[in-house]
Amino acid sequence: MDWSKAKRSSISAGSFKPYYDNGAPYHQQFQQFQSPSSSPIIAPQLQQQLPSRSAYYETHWPLFNCDWSKNNHNSNELIALSTYREDSINKIEVIEGSPSTVEHINGTTSEGLDFYKNCEHNVDLPITKLLWDPSGIERLIITNDRLTLLNYDYLNQKLDEKISLVNGSLNSQKNRSYPPLTSFDWNKVSPNLILTSSIDTTCTVWDLNHVQSPHTQLIAHDSEVFDVQFLSNSKDIFASVGCDGSMRVFDLRCLDHSTIIYEPQVPISVTASTSSTSGASEINNTPLLRLATSNSDSYIIATFASKSQDIQIMDMRFPGLPILTLRGHSSNLNSIKWHPTQSVLLSAGDDCQAMIWDISKPSAKSLDADKQNYKNNIVVDHPDFAYNENLEINQATWSKNGDWIGVVSGKGFQGVKV
Repeated sequence: MDWSKAKRSSISAGSFKPYYDNGAPYHQQFQQFQSPSSSPIIAPQLQQQLPSRSAYYETHWPLFNCDWSKNNHNSNELIALSTYREDSINKIEVIEGSPSTVEHINGTTSEGLDFYKNCEHNVDLPITKLLWDPSGIERLIITNDRLTLLNYDYLNQKLDEKISLVNGSLNSQKNRSYPPLTSFDWNKVSPNLILTSSIDTTCTVWDLNHVQSPHTQLIAHDSEVFDVQFLSNSKDIFASVGCDGSMRVFDLRCLDHSTIIYEPQVPISVTASTSSTSGASEINNTPLLRLATSNSDSYIIATFASKSQDIQIMDMRFPGLPILTLRGHSSNLNSIKWHPTQSVLLSAGDDCQAMIWDISKPSAKSLDADKQNYKNNIVVDHPDFAYNENLEINQATWSKNGDWIGVVSGKGFQGVKV
């Protein structure tokens, strides 16, 4: 990504558009913002008269992570953002969004948000993931080479560090180097349980009420573990994906074995010859980068592979092959996240687009009652809605109620009403 161009250049409020297939390339059918190269030179006195971009917040640094919650004090929208800088200074910014009304040129109005920064916190390394407490308590967890719990002090406008954990101990020395944590998840049923993944092949479960040592630690994959999530409505079962290309499911009540839900398949034509062995190795070394467990159906898990444009939808009851493939992005995927209460998936990628996929619709769920069609991986190549940005979208998230989505692109965070 060219961060030198990561500056706000558009003046149009972001909004979703339905996806229409009229024969034109799909990227030409989305809302397009004016690019810097095509923007006319505008005098400074005229720039002040231009309408501001609705529900938009811009920082001085390239952004990477975001998560959306609610402020318990004033019911404002509460968003945490983190930067990505390859040096020793990175930042967390907590911004709030108050409701506003947007007036359009044609005389109509729509709902908007006015964002403002409430506090800022420095960290040493880029953050791999951040999440607000799902129980609603105003506290935040971040991961880089350690897991850090931060309390959000709304009145004093600051983040207070409360706990710092690495894969083996509490409050370890900060001048030491530890294997980076690639991701984590905050259990929604029992918010004291935190699950982390690491490049050292392990997954670790922490109990925030007893942080002197890990609750459980296990070797989960044959190589780096890239993402982990608990299944919805469960405090014991979680899924993981990693560099070995497999998706695995574990039960904390019985860790003697795991269930492999998905891994790349070797073609039937591959034989035991030397050339076929090389081919099998190439296929099996396709890393799975991210996963997302559905909030409305505990059997459904979404994932995507490294340098892939396709999203695989898995059903744990029918392991081995995806039940759906969502194919609409034109460049590498970066982020997937399920709606808080519905079978609707949000995705974003390097094609500067965020897409919404409703897999509960007949077009995506045309399956026999006996589930036999699950063996025929159905391909859905048109999203239900799409939003376009100027730059690659690093991450996308839902608001707590699911009525907004937020995208991180370049140095800005854009809220979009859905």
